[in-house]
Formats: sequence, C-alpha cells, structure tokens
Amino acid sequence: MLSDRCLSYPVRIRSKLSQTCLKAICFAFVHSHLLYGVELYANTGITHLSKLITLNNKILRILQNKANNAPVKELYTDYNTLPIPQLHKLQLLLLVHK
Repeated sequence: MLSDRCLSYPVRIRSKLSQTCLKAICFAFVHSHLLYGVELYANTGITHLSKLITLNNKILRILQNKANNAPVKELYTDYNTLPIPQLHKLQLLLLVHK
C-alpha cells in the first residue's frame, strides 16, 4: 500500500534529524506535492480528499513526534502551514489576485 511505504521513511529519519531539517523535508517532499494542482484536485468534495488529508496528518504527526490524538490544528500551526481545504482556498485566492 502506498501510504504504508510513504510513512516508513519519516519514521526512520525523525530520530536522526533535527526539527528544522524535518520541517524542510516536509516542505520539500510533501508540501510541494500538495501544492501542485491543488486548485484542480481539491475542488472535489471532502469525502474524496479524506484519504489525502488523513495521510498528510499522519506524516505531520510522525515528523513532529506527536501522539495519534494530538490536535490537528497544532500540527499545522507548528509547521506554519494549512490543511488541504484551506490551502485550496488560499491558492484560489492567490490565482484570482494575479
């Protein structure tokens, strides 16, 4: 399964790297993929995005070494990013603003 393979790498590296490096890795490999085409694929219903949102939350929890019941808002605040639905709205507003 793709999600299991994706989650094995952050688990291995989180104890070996600093939080600054982990944040940079998150933005380089995860956030950049989320931003690519978010205006199109996030235009669908929340039920279709739920697996992607869950996977993103799991990656953030693993990289920040937080418990499974850690508040999602805290995960995004610590990394200064937005959940996918809000990221979609932001990118649409930036597109319209151009």
